[in-house]
Amino acid sequence: MEKMTLTEQKLVMMEILIYIDQLADKHNLRYSLWGGTLLGAVRHKGFIPWDDDIDISLPREDYEKLLKLLINQNKYKLFEYSLQENYTWSWAKLTHKGTEDNKKKYFHTGTSHGIFVDIVPIDGFPLGEKDIKTLKRKLHRLNLIIRSSQFHNYASSIHLPIALKKLVLLFPLFVYSRIRGGKETFTRKLNQLSVQYSLYEADKCGHLLSRYKTNLGYPSSIWDELKIYGFEGHSFKGIADSHTYLTLLYGEDYMKIPPKEKQVTHEEHEFYRMEGVRMNIAMIMASGKGQRMGQNIPKQFINVKDKPVIVYTIDKFQKHPQIDKILVVCLEGWESVLRAYAEQFNLSKLEWIVSGSAERQKSILNGLKKLKEVASPDDLIILHDGVRPLVSLDIISDLIVTAEKHGNAISSIPVIDQVVIRDDDQTTSQSIPRDDLKIVTTPQAYKLKDILNTYEKAYTDGKAMSGNHSINTLMHEYGEKLYFSKGSEMNFKLTSTDDIYRFKAILETEKCDWIK
Repeated sequence: MEKMTLTEQKLVMMEILIYIDQLADKHNLRYSLWGGTLLGAVRHKGFIPWDDDIDISLPREDYEKLLKLLINQNKYKLFEYSLQENYTWSWAKLTHKGTEDNKKKYFHTGTSHGIFVDIVPIDGFPLGEKDIKTLKRKLHRLNLIIRSSQFHNYASSIHLPIALKKLVLLFPLFVYSRIRGGKETFTRKLNQLSVQYSLYEADKCGHLLSRYKTNLGYPSSIWDELKIYGFEGHSFKGIADSHTYLTLLYGEDYMKIPPKEKQVTHEEHEFYRMEGVRMNIAMIMASGKGQRMGQNIPKQFINVKDKPVIVYTIDKFQKHPQIDKILVVCLEGWESVLRAYAEQFNLSKLEWIVSGSAERQKSILNGLKKLKEVASPDDLIILHDGVRPLVSLDIISDLIVTAEKHGNAISSIPVIDQVVIRDDDQTTSQSIPRDDLKIVTTPQAYKLKDILNTYEKAYTDGKAMSGNHSINTLMHEYGEKLYFSKGSEMNFKLTSTDDIYRFKAILETEKCDWIK
């Protein structure tokens, strides 16, 4: 197994968060970035630099619905009170099955889990400070009994002195829990007490078992409205009144960066990537000469605002948390230039550069042959044009989700103009209903074994170089049913100098916050 850096861990966390966001959007579930994650979104537009986790919260009703949707996922595993005997936290975790925590913990007998996102339930609080404190004391007492119910896992710690202390001090609670019915009995009592007060009827709300024991809740009105927050280049939901929540949680100076001595990483985990896990590999085609552009250098290497077009394109896949590695099929003679750009712009996921050919289909085959040597048959290959630099992270995400569900995906956009069939150069007498049509672009995603098999057959049969075949038409030719994923007219191909000016204008235009 390969030990993962904090940067790599954060990319996996982002992958999980994107998946939850898509699921919540599909099923109309309300959630919010929470705790340090919401603070990071507000103050840093992403992770707090020294933070190493992601938290989200949902009103209890939505929380329960989400947990039902997350059970029995292929790629992720849900940890929650009722699902694992040795899991005793008061909130759920969605973990990545392809990773594992191998940090040494004394007296740990529970199942190790992978990189995760914490999912926190939000409940209403009773009226009055006294009643809130009384309820929280009861719940924390029950939670302590639950956490002590698993001998000797209750003493688990990365520090031996702490583990030994917990082993001794909590042993009476372990005995008590066994005498009184075990974890299940106390979990049932805890759940009954937690859901007494509806978030939407109470004046205050919060996570009743918050680690901030002195916290007496937040106004329930903070859940009246959600808004979109930018986080690591993606968009996620959060309570609109983040100021009230963050002030109550961190104080009025929450926007101030704390001193170095308080910038502490938890260091409770040591994650490894497990062997044999399927990867998502981007294969970017940059082997064309761009003759229609009429410039002295290939269009993928034209500088726009001090950065080559191909770098903009690669960088989108570099930043996407679900992309593991990148291969570029490069115009022959420009490989060293591309490698220099990769170092200059820190394109660390760019693993392989393969020389292209005069024919596009042959260039694709060159890339696939390299992947055959270094990748697994079930790895997902995301093919994309190097001169489509405005592909969005959302398009890539939807493509991967669709391909994981169906085995392939092609990004597409609707036809908005009327399409006719020409009789000759001057007349037409037939039209095609535009509702029956889609415009297919890149990126497109296929399992390596499927697309490689198709291309090898096409070359054997002589079809690869005949007609005006593209990737998807060759897949059709050999009987593949393809599935549409989200596309965008913004993801246009740079073909003429007008496209370069259009691309530059878009880069210089700030996105309006009010546009959804």
